Amino acid sequence: MISAFTQGDIDALLYLEQPEGFINPDYPNHVLKLNKALYGLKQSARIWFYTLKPKLLDLGFRVLTSEACLFINDITKVIICLYVDDLAILAPSEDIFNNFIKSISKDFKIKNLGIIKDYLGIDVNYNKDFIKLSQATYINKVLNKYNLQDSKIKATPMDPYIKLEPNKAQANKEDIKLFQMLIGSLLYIMLGTRIDIAFVVIKLARFASNPNNTHFTTVKRVYKYLKGTLNYDITYYKRGSRFISGYCDADYAGDILSAKSTSRYIILLAGSIISWKSKLQSIIAQSTTKAEYIVINAVIKEAIYIRALLEELGYY
Repeated sequence: MISAFTQGDIDALLYLEQPEGFINPDYPNHVLKLNKALYGLKQSARIWFYTLKPKLLDLGFRVLTSEACLFINDITKVIICLYVDDLAILAPSEDIFNNFIKSISKDFKIKNLGIIKDYLGIDVNYNKDFIKLSQATYINKVLNKYNLQDSKIKATPMDPYIKLEPNKAQANKEDIKLFQMLIGSLLYIMLGTRIDIAFVVIKLARFASNPNNTHFTTVKRVYKYLKGTLNYDITYYKRGSRFISGYCDADYAGDILSAKSTSRYIILLAGSIISWKSKLQSIIAQSTTKAEYIVINAVIKEAIYIRALLEELGYY
């Protein structure tokens, strides 16, 4: 969408001061009333969603109960994945896709970027037999951003013998900000396609408010590992099976500070991974068995959600 947020009518009384350089000389003390949403307003994303949603419903789409940002037209089989102002549109044929674009363009300004090759920083490569998702382009940008493009490659994302402990001193604001930026970029990479760095990134994130030199060394090692594994991807093959399976594990009292355990799981659909998580458990397990029960509960809930989503889409 082009300037999506400004296409929604504002649903509250909001006023702003006249911007510098555009002050009306006859009414210098007057304010401006907003009729349309603007980028920067807290409610702009919500206004945009509730502006687009009724238009899609009028076009025969329905919103999924299990995922409010997914729409499907049961007749044309068009599926829309909405992420803020970006729409990923899946259609059975090019003609059906063009018809939808023509219909939605009557109400909104749309920029058609063609076949998806990059979506939200994820590289998409596919043919009739498979789809591959990677983040090589994004990782390269991040390496350049933090001047790590020439760093030495590491074979693993974390030193297995290192112990990450709280900083006994107080880090300065600049170091805290830099560390949080480094972690933020890694979190996005981890959530996108790189399950292999999930454990270390989540562990490092616990020290984001006060990092020390060991934490910086460890987080930079993750980037050095990513540099050597740029072309790692997740591949989804065209298969007839729609079987959902999952694997999970938990350590016991692995966190030095809280004695909490860490849950880890992956879920596969037709043999390819579609969901994963590494997370510190919210309660202290009293035994290894209880720690395992907690992670089993988590992976089952995620599998139930995925199954419900696929059922609504008509693919399960």
